[in-house]
Amino acid sequence: MADEETVVEEIAPLSGRDAGETYLTPSAPASVMPEAASVRGRVRKRWVALLLLSALVVLGLIFGVPQAIYVWNHVTTDDATVNSHVTYISSRVMGVAQEVLVDDNQYVEAGSPMLHIDPVPYQLAVEQRTAELGRAKLAVAEEVAALDLASAQLERVRSEVRSKIADLRGAWYLVATVGDLVKYETAVLQSSVANLRQQQANLVLAQEEYDRVKKLGPGSVSQEEIDQRTSALLAALAQVESSRAAVDEMRALLGVGPNPKDPGSVPADVTQTSNGTQYAVSTFLGALAQLGLDFPSITSGQLQELKSRLTTMNAQWVIENSPAVKAAKAQVATAQAALGGEHFDRSHPELQPEIVAAQKALEQAELQLGYTDIRAPLNGYVSRRSVNPGTFVSVGQPLLTIRPLSDVWIDANFKETQLADLRLGQKVEIYVDAYPGKVFHGRVAGFSPGTGAINSLLPPENATGNFVKVVQRLPVRIDLTEPNPKDTPLFAGLSVDPEVDIRSQPEGPDAGRRLLSAAGAGAGAGAQGQ
Repeated sequence: MADEETVVEEIAPLSGRDAGETYLTPSAPASVMPEAASVRGRVRKRWVALLLLSALVVLGLIFGVPQAIYVWNHVTTDDATVNSHVTYISSRVMGVAQEVLVDDNQYVEAGSPMLHIDPVPYQLAVEQRTAELGRAKLAVAEEVAALDLASAQLERVRSEVRSKIADLRGAWYLVATVGDLVKYETAVLQSSVANLRQQQANLVLAQEEYDRVKKLGPGSVSQEEIDQRTSALLAALAQVESSRAAVDEMRALLGVGPNPKDPGSVPADVTQTSNGTQYAVSTFLGALAQLGLDFPSITSGQLQELKSRLTTMNAQWVIENSPAVKAAKAQVATAQAALGGEHFDRSHPELQPEIVAAQKALEQAELQLGYTDIRAPLNGYVSRRSVNPGTFVSVGQPLLTIRPLSDVWIDANFKETQLADLRLGQKVEIYVDAYPGKVFHGRVAGFSPGTGAINSLLPPENATGNFVKVVQRLPVRIDLTEPNPKDTPLFAGLSVDPEVDIRSQPEGPDAGRRLLSAAGAGAGAGAQGQ
């Protein structure tokens, strides 16, 4: 302690009243007190560190808090890609590719031609079907003509039957007339017999007169009187012969033979058995047979009954049920059946089954011919072309694909631990690796009904062996809320980072729900298509 120095330092006055006074304080030894410069350096460093820490805290508050709030209000994943529909173009007919008009990455519009298949075989098929259609129309025309002929024949037969009904009535009246004529002839026969009896009596008288004058001789009777008696006898003989001939003629007309003993006798049924009556009855029966009414024989009583039936019968019923009309109807039915039966419409022969079948065959051939010209079904870009001119194309063979970039969406595979706050209709900001700084906007449009693992080709079998829990991912569809831009288009397969704003107000179909309804799915598809 002997070598220690005592340092006297001047201390600034503490107050006014102490001004001018000097105080002496003992200081620590030099070995204990550091140098004043080193002390000031450490203090300065501490202040710099404090200032830097304060600046960092301020910067953290300025930039970190908003970022933390953003992260807190958003759900994001880097397991997301752009997806789109793909249409596989194949051929409906087989043949050789004649011309290929498109190439990979080329834009095509709906309806524009892409591929031509050799049309010659199908053109020949169209010509063949056209000829078959012409033959079918000709056959139908012939069948219609046959139907018209059968219909005309039916009407002709009906007219003939009507005429036969009139003939039947005439035949009945002929029978009645013949009967009356037989009665008249019988009466005439009786009159002739009476005349014969009278002439025979006159002959007897003339014979007696002649015999008387003959006995007297020429001396007693003048020759003139003898001549008169002779002439009277000859005249009486002639009258008898004439009357006998008239009687025989009438009996012949009645159909009975001569009867010298009783020339006036006739059978009681002479009215039915006379030749005229038999002819009239046979004519009547023939008319009945033509109408389908078979009577092998008929009596007078039946004739009277038929007379009453003829006056009251339904002529139309007789016409339609006569054998000739039935046969004609059968021909009409046969001709009509060849045309498709009762459903055949004469005003529309093109509806006849043969023509319809031939027409459909022609349309099918024309359709096959049209299939040789393959056109784009929608707007899009061609990819995966695998056909060249000269390639034989089979039915259903994939030839190329078309992807429409106007209808794209995001398939984001969120972890199952991120799904709690996700809802349909929430706003999404989409960042694409291909376009740094570009932000796309969309909305949550749907949740897959199963995780990616369960929908894979070989789903996990967790019930067997040891189990290690793995966080699953569920595909979530995100639709763009604005058209796919042409300067920065989203191509299928691009990697994106979607950030879902879970605090945003859900909008659109089924907003705020997790499952799509049928109406919501349709509305969402329509909006995406637009």
